[in-house]
Amino acid sequence: MRLSIIAVSGLVALTACAPIGGQFSRGEAIEHCQEKTRLASGPTGAATIGANSRTGPHMGVSINIPLTGLRGGTPEQYFNACMDNLAATGQITEGS
Repeated sequence: MRLSIIAVSGLVALTACAPIGGQFSRGEAIEHCQEKTRLASGPTGAATIGANSRTGPHMGVSINIPLTGLRGGTPEQYFNACMDNLAATGQITEGS
């Protein structure tokens, strides 16, 4: 049985408040920053198990561990910093 563990560094957390080059409506920006805040709030992961006739049984684990996390702040502060950064870089368009 093969066990694979993938530890994804906190790149998602590191880029949570970095400009990403896209344009967002206000609603999309809120959803984007909520997702980034959720990912930075703690480890997330998934597990798979299965078998096939060619290679037999297999198992996999994927773990995302944000290295920076919330950087000692609250989720609200992290979310606000993300929104402020998107606004400062002109990535939030007018509209809903």
